[in-house]
Amino acid sequence: MRVIKALIVVVFLAVTIVFSANYYKEKTADNNHAPTIEFGDDLIKVSIKDDESKLLKDVIAKDAEDGDITSNIVIESISKFVDKKKHISNITYVVSDSDNNVTKKTRQVQYTDYRKPRFTLSAPLCFYVGSDVNVPDVLGAVDDVDGDITDKVKILSSIASTRIAGSYVITAQATNSLGATSTIKATVTIRQENNLAPTIKLKKNIVYLKVDDKFNPESYVASVKDKNGKELPTNLVKVVKSSVNLKKPGSYTVEYAVNYEQENEYITYLVVIVEE
Repeated sequence: MRVIKALIVVVFLAVTIVFSANYYKEKTADNNHAPTIEFGDDLIKVSIKDDESKLLKDVIAKDAEDGDITSNIVIESISKFVDKKKHISNITYVVSDSDNNVTKKTRQVQYTDYRKPRFTLSAPLCFYVGSDVNVPDVLGAVDDVDGDITDKVKILSSIASTRIAGSYVITAQATNSLGATSTIKATVTIRQENNLAPTIKLKKNIVYLKVDDKFNPESYVASVKDKNGKELPTNLVKVVKSSVNLKKPGSYTVEYAVNYEQENEYITYLVVIVEE
């Protein structure tokens, strides 16, 4: 008889525990809703200069237990361009409540003033015969989104020889975190060193123009100096060749010279990129 009573007590306790556990689980589930994220438009247009607050401007988050948790929203990711022509990316927001429930939601962002990566040149692409030519030392790239992306520049073609004077065409690419790629073709010149020749310094080594822009190559001459470093009149510098076509996007070269086709000739080059 005692055994039966004991068994009844055990069963009763077990049933009570199971019921209590299920009840707590159900109540917890009822009160443990994931938060929601809402925004006004499925596509927003922003400037590349806008900060994160612009991307979060009309995004709100609510939770059944915590109420308004908009301040908890963070931008989880911005994808590579899903539309490269219109400069559109996917932007994903994420928010969590006090119960660690997480909600994500994605929409699109369009950069209205975005431009592709641009190349930079710290010096002309001119090197002396026999020198250790290292184009990446002078060729870099900058981007509106990522800043300096020189480490993303890839030289796709190499110089055949540094032992023979001549000109070589190289191709380089730069890609940013959004997947936008810029390509440049430029001429690298290998020449004999001449310590007696004057030197030309340009205001820029690479310049970007738009189709139908006005272009005065002489205006890019900064200075010309003789072998002793004495300033000479800049009108001694002549534009001897120019492949620039302002009607067609592409990479072009302007060739400047002083003492052209003379014994102590000095030549330098300006790279011109024409964009649409």
